[in-house]
Amino acid sequence: MSSYRLSSSQGRRRLAPRSDAGAPAACPACQSSAIVTTEKKPDASSYWRCESCGEVWNDSRLDATRNFHRG
Repeated sequence: MSSYRLSSSQGRRRLAPRSDAGAPAACPACQSSAIVTTEKKPDASSYWRCESCGEVWNDSRLDATRNFHRG
């Protein structure tokens, strides 16, 4: 498995809390609001990184996993 890491803040964009299809409001692991993405126009397939704990996630996959474990 390969590792992907950006140096400092190059290519990262800090976004305001999510409206309907924007950035997540907080990290699902630590609840920090310090989250970034490399996408110019984030959408459902965008990956996010928490600058506090380093967690990387994709909202649509995270929701699918939650729904799978509920049902």
